[in-house]
Amino acid sequence: MLKWMNQLQLAKTDVKNLLSSKSTKEFELKMEAILEKLSTNPQLLNTLSILLNTQSQLKSLVNFGFEKLWKNIQLPNKKDQERTLYMLHELQFKIHQMEKEVTRLKRPYGDVSGLNKKDSEPRPISVLDKRKTDHVVSKMV
Repeated sequence: MLKWMNQLQLAKTDVKNLLSSKSTKEFELKMEAILEKLSTNPQLLNTLSILLNTQSQLKSLVNFGFEKLWKNIQLPNKKDQERTLYMLHELQFKIHQMEKEVTRLKRPYGDVSGLNKKDSEPRPISVLDKRKTDHVVSKMV
């Protein structure tokens, strides 16, 4: 406790010296010395780390509480939204891959889009059908 009081008295005199500085250069040098003492003080650093840890734990506790609240009233939370977005991107990628595969399969066979249409062009006439229509068969008497 006594050590802490001595440090407080030293800090008080450092601040008085800082305020009594005549030039900006002197002010900067004294401020640099004070900041150096503060940044190397293990008690201050330990206290700050405890505060930061407590604050981060409190934040995670509050976030957990809000997640439970959103889930109870059936609203999507951040994790649900990210999961849905990931699945949408995955489906979009699969559709893109399938489109590429269809275009790759179409290439060697030409345009196959009209195969299942009812209004497609009539089937080409075969050689035998053509002979029947070209030659008139005489009737034998």
